[in-house]
Amino acid sequence: MEEPGLLVQAKFADLLGLKETYNVPGTVSEENWSLRIPQEYRREYGEKLGRDAALNLPGALAMALRAVGPEHQPLIENLERLAAGMRHG
Repeated sequence: MEEPGLLVQAKFADLLGLKETYNVPGTVSEENWSLRIPQEYRREYGEKLGRDAALNLPGALAMALRAVGPEHQPLIENLERLAAGMRHG
């Protein structure tokens, strides 16, 4: 059985749970494309993970692998442990 080709794309703002707009198409201004990762991103990202307000990449990968099939079970379990650890600091 062939596995379907899957593409997952996550932008840095989604990963870090940032809500600010960083690109307004058709707009030329100093603010466009100027969003940057904050200096306190590690702390903020950790807090957002605890509230499920930022992408937990190991959790997302585990979910995707679970959808493919059980042959990846050891990797899925490791990713889920890592994801839980990230949520709880």
